[in-house]
Order: sequence, then C-alpha cells, then structure tokens
Amino acid sequence: MKKIFLFTITLLLTTTVFAATKSKYVIAVESFSYTNQCSEAFAEQVRNNVIGGISEFPYIQVIDAQTAGALSAEDQRRSSEAAMADPTARMGEMKQLGAEYILIGSITSYSCVFQPQKDDPNKGNWKATMVLALKLVNTEDGTTQVVNYPYDGSRHFGDVRYGLSEDKERSISSLFAFVKKDMKIFVTDKLKQEGTLVDTDYTMDKKKKKVETCYITLGSADGLKKDIKFEVFKVKVIAGTNTYQQIEDVVLEVEEVVAEHLALCKVKKGEKLLTALKEYEQIKDADPQHAEPLIVRTRKVKDDGGWGTSFTH
Repeated sequence: MKKIFLFTITLLLTTTVFAATKSKYVIAVESFSYTNQCSEAFAEQVRNNVIGGISEFPYIQVIDAQTAGALSAEDQRRSSEAAMADPTARMGEMKQLGAEYILIGSITSYSCVFQPQKDDPNKGNWKATMVLALKLVNTEDGTTQVVNYPYDGSRHFGDVRYGLSEDKERSISSLFAFVKKDMKIFVTDKLKQEGTLVDTDYTMDKKKKKVETCYITLGSADGLKKDIKFEVFKVKVIAGTNTYQQIEDVVLEVEEVVAEHLALCKVKKGEKLLTALKEYEQIKDADPQHAEPLIVRTRKVKDDGGWGTSFTH
C-alpha cells in the first residue's frame, strides 16, 4: 500500500502552536503514510522507532492505533484512512480508546543512492535520506502541531549526520537511530510534564546566597525518572489569565524520586531561584489567596546535531 493518505486529506482543524503541560499523557499512534520511493516495511520500521523513542518516557502511555482493536493491521489501515476523512469521527474513535492525542506520521521523501568514488566507480558508499513529518492532534479540541525532521543533509552539517555506508542495508537502517533519538526532542518540546516547586524544605549553600536542592511535586506515580531536567516559571495573573515568565538559566535536574508525587532536584543558577522564592514568599505573606507557586516544566532536550548518534552507529 504505497500511497500517502493521512497527510493529503483535508483536516478541518485549526493549527496552533502549543506545548501540552501535564504530568501524564495517553497518545494513539496512527499508521504512517509514505512516499512511493520507500517500502511499507521501511515505513513500519520508522514508525516502530518513533514509538520506541516516545515509550522511553514513562509518563507517556502509547496506544498502537494500528492494533488497538480486533481488526488486522491492514484492516486498521483502511479503517484509519476512511475515518481520517472525517476528523471529528476519528478523534472520537481515539478518545474512546482513552487517547488524549493522536500522532500522525508521514515520510514525505526518501532516497537511497549509491555514490561512486571518482577514481573507482565500482567503489563508494550508499547514502539514505528521508524527511519525516509528525502531526500531533489534541482529541479534545482538534488543535494540532506539525514538526518536520529532515534527514537529508540540510538540517545541520551535511553528510556527517546521515547514513553513509558501503552496505546499502546499513545505510538505510542508520536512519532509525536518528529517528528514535529525535523523539526525545519531540516529547520534551511538545509533551512537557508540569508540576510545582515546593517552596519549603529547600537547601542553600553555606553563604545562604543560592538554592542547591529543592523538591518538585512530580514523582513515581507521574512516571518521573532520575536526570530529567526542568525549567522554572513565575506565574502572574493578568486580567484573570495566568501568564508565565521563565526564570532565566534556572535548571532543575532530578536527583532522586522520593515519593509518588515528590522528587528531589539539584539546582543550576540557584541564586536566581532564591530570589524568585523570596518574591513568592512575600506575596504569600501579603495576599495568600493570590499567591501562585513556581511552576516547573520539562526542559527540551537539545539537538546535538547528530554527533552522538553519528559516531555510535
């Protein structure tokens, strides 16, 4: 089945930029559409690596929409194709499965070509490239976010990031490692965990000038794990609406998950956090009903340009 159906249909949805913020998520992953230049088996491998990368985050439950029901995988494809022609019906179907979001993938371009050496045309390397588009749809209100991941040399520094190999199959399979790694960027950017910073029981350095450790209201029941990083935000209510101001350079890193909804974090740039905590305490003392605690949100994993993956695969 070599046709693109999920991205060529018209979705009657409003596209907005959003980053979800809560402690846990349920996501249904649809079948991936793909260009005629690649095979169904290749598309399935890409999809499996997307699912694998997302599943590394314990706070995300993945529903395989392709096999969630009693239908066969092929029947699920046909059902998905028909249902996506009616976005409202498809969102309702996924909501019945408990999904808060639908992830739709499309391989919009693909190639694997042999690049011969100038001095010997019988020797050279295979080079596989592709562009992967992901669409995240909120099943509640239909808001969507589209992200494109090009694996074609245009994204960072050319061929170093992408698969060059004397072996064709190895060249193709090398793309999968990049896909799985990029899901860390995708999740920490689009599906952030959110909690609050505990304004008591934090520790300071000997000079009492900066915070060294603190607690946040996320823990084992929220699927939190060690080494996850968070950014911190002040909350200000303007005209009845919460607005968020990031405390610049403050980063929390989970050191220990200590309870269902509690974790100990070490702090970077603790002097700025201490200032924010003191400001919060002053507001709480003066007007406790309108004091908003500091918010913590998952920090987006930085894209290393493929260096880590390039030299391990």
